[in-house]
Amino acid sequence: MKAGIYESFQDYLENNPSLSANYKVYPKPRSNENWVGTSNYNIKYADREYRIKEPWGFCDGKNVFVLFQNQYFQVFIKDSTHYFKGFTPLNYSSVGAGSLLFGVVGGIIAADVAYEKSENNPTFYNIDNYVGYPTIDTAMIKEQKSLEIAYCYLYRTRKWQLDQAVNLLINDSISGSFVPNSYQVLKFQLKESPIKICYGDSTNTCVEIILHEDEDTYIAMSNSKNSGIEIKRVKYNKGSYDIITPRRKQIKRERKNLKESN
Repeated sequence: MKAGIYESFQDYLENNPSLSANYKVYPKPRSNENWVGTSNYNIKYADREYRIKEPWGFCDGKNVFVLFQNQYFQVFIKDSTHYFKGFTPLNYSSVGAGSLLFGVVGGIIAADVAYEKSENNPTFYNIDNYVGYPTIDTAMIKEQKSLEIAYCYLYRTRKWQLDQAVNLLINDSISGSFVPNSYQVLKFQLKESPIKICYGDSTNTCVEIILHEDEDTYIAMSNSKNSGIEIKRVKYNKGSYDIITPRRKQIKRERKNLKESN
């Protein structure tokens, strides 16, 4: 790979860096014992000392690094699959049965201890070959399923949607709010099925959703002028396709939020 800054995943696939000179890379070694020998990186323009904002990744001439959760991680390739080891994503199990906030500020806002736990637990991710964004390694998902764990993808698209957020209360313990083009992944034990999702200003209208035992569960929500708030489980093929744009938008918001918090 050519050394340089890759603005997009397509640039990376084409080995065509958008910036190949006039930049500086400053390594910041990680101190946690699970990350010994790895570094995060601060990348700036050489002549302006401004930080280069949100590239897809960069190559130092030998290794490629992808930006994820405001951190750079080395990319590896195996059998045409691009993958990396990054921080474990935050989810409600990290903070117990507390209250989480989705969407409104671009991702989960959780306790500091939850983010620290995320840093301390490496997770493998595959890089989606179409859009270039990370997805949890399917091998990890299979391992979780063997432990009777079910993944549930909640999402809201933009099309025909009111700007008003959809407020949820899940299993009487997890609260959240979804704006158009947002999504979240939750993890449940199969014995918790069906899960109860209540919504509305007072979260007093409820539906029950049965979790799939052999595949991920996708739950679509909408808030339109004609139909109001609707929440329903959709088929795997539809959900996995519909979630692409909300996921892309959500990741951008998360990157922006993490950047502003640093």
